[in-house]
Amino acid sequence: MSARALGRRTLVAAGAALPLLSGCGPTRDEFRDEPDPLAGRLPGAARAILHQAALAPSSHNIQPWTVTIEAERRWLLGADPARRLPAVDPANREPMISLGCFAETLVQAASGFGVSAEVEVVAASNTDETVAVVTAPPGGRERGRVAAIGHRRTLREGFLDRPIPATELAALLGPEAGEAVFLQRGSPGARWCAEATVEAGRRQAARDAAQAELADWIRFRPGAQRASRDGLTPAMMGITGVAGLWVSWMYGRDDVMSAGFRETGNSRTEAQARAGAGWLVLTASEESPRGLFEAGRAWQRIWLRAPEAAIGIHPMSYAIQEPGGLEAARRALGLDRPVAALLRIGHVAEYQRPVSLRRPPAAWVRFGAA
Repeated sequence: MSARALGRRTLVAAGAALPLLSGCGPTRDEFRDEPDPLAGRLPGAARAILHQAALAPSSHNIQPWTVTIEAERRWLLGADPARRLPAVDPANREPMISLGCFAETLVQAASGFGVSAEVEVVAASNTDETVAVVTAPPGGRERGRVAAIGHRRTLREGFLDRPIPATELAALLGPEAGEAVFLQRGSPGARWCAEATVEAGRRQAARDAAQAELADWIRFRPGAQRASRDGLTPAMMGITGVAGLWVSWMYGRDDVMSAGFRETGNSRTEAQARAGAGWLVLTASEESPRGLFEAGRAWQRIWLRAPEAAIGIHPMSYAIQEPGGLEAARRALGLDRPVAALLRIGHVAEYQRPVSLRRPPAAWVRFGAA
């Protein structure tokens, strides 16, 4: 490794322990007062619901959702084919799960306006562009976890190794306890998740196509972050402080493809996989668009409870993305349901504020025939 590459690696490693410095990139607040092109075409409540729904998680922060407004109370949820991840997700499972997270966030946000949104999955395959239909029949509903929507984030660093008490775990899982299996750190299942994640992460990093796909979604420069408002930023990846400033201005796509960057990524994955209280295995009722979509909804309901309990959730599904990984996970973990996602969880000393950017609804909302 060259002296320059070693210096970069040292700064990246050191930066994870430093506080975020100003100037590393834009924040959500920067766009708070921007003009809304949808004003005049949609009521204020509808626009607010869409803005909240967009805070849902997605792999690589690809934000695959589209919404077609067919009528005031009938919206079509779709998946943008240009935002697929064919190298790491050839079966296109991740967008189905992400659309489920989006739909659940939309339902929760709508409840804050007294709107009872109902969702029906209509996709027959994971590549269908129209995935679900949202309708809002008359009548209100109880308020959901609206306040938590803006606080939820993916956490990658700062996990504590202490166990999660049974009462806290039960509160986190809630009614979704039957759809997620918790594997305590040190258990055979948790060890399998960690080891399989590290090995699968190394295999992905060694494949040029997968690494190039990652490079395509990393936004190093603040200008690129403002222009796209999607993808992965240094702050999102846990590279903050001096290291965050360094990579923001000195790194580019070619660096992501370098052996040094891949080695550093593998080391970070290994350290992350071995930290925390254990693993949460999110399951689906069936291996279908509906099963994955509903698993995403359940996942988001769990995730919206996490900030209040200061429990971090880090999706690390590399092992089930690899060929044969889904069946290997089912056998190793003794499950009778398909695995939707592998999530590392644990308490964090501080539940940090969200730093991921989101595209405005005007970028993905369309208007169809009434």
